[in-house]
Amino acid sequence: SKELIRSAKISLYLCNRELELEDQLLLSASEILNLDKLDKQLMLEARLLLANNNFTISEFYAAKKEYVEISNLDKNSFGAEARYQLASLSFIEEDFQSCEAGVFDLAENYFDDYFIAKGFILLSDVYVKQENYFQAKATLQSIIDNYQGQELKNIAVTKFNDVVAIEESIDYQEKDSELIIDLLIDFDEEEINSEDEE
Repeated sequence: SKELIRSAKISLYLCNRELELEDQLLLSASEILNLDKLDKQLMLEARLLLANNNFTISEFYAAKKEYVEISNLDKNSFGAEARYQLASLSFIEEDFQSCEAGVFDLAENYFDDYFIAKGFILLSDVYVKQENYFQAKATLQSIIDNYQGQELKNIAVTKFNDVVAIEESIDYQEKDSELIIDLLIDFDEEEINSEDEE
């Protein structure tokens, strides 16, 4: 019976997901995507699972194609994750403008606080790359102050401290350079004075 086969394939997918059997789960995800009239949420979940696997193994072109479709089909958690992953791909490609636009699109058009917060943490990484440390700290501080989940809050705190350390290192190097310049100026003046005396 086609209906029993269909039911068995879906049940196998759900069992593999529950048991966290990664290889079998990927195979059963591919299998259920070939079924007719698949529940939309299950379809999105399976597609996202395969897209994330492509992302993990650096098959970025295949992952990107899936993420675009998923983000167009859903504005909740599956779509939000796909949109976040698209922004991550832009970051990897060092297309910081697209990454920033992607994060703002995620925040404005999707409904998943977790991935929106992750998006802003990613945005802080963009600001660090652009040496805009003030904006990076402000973005991370907004996560620390407003996001409820401890996992992302901890990441934000760590990254905030990293940015502070970068700023302190830059300040130290600048002060060190100023000291060297001052010493050189003093040395030159002493040399000029001694020459004058001679």
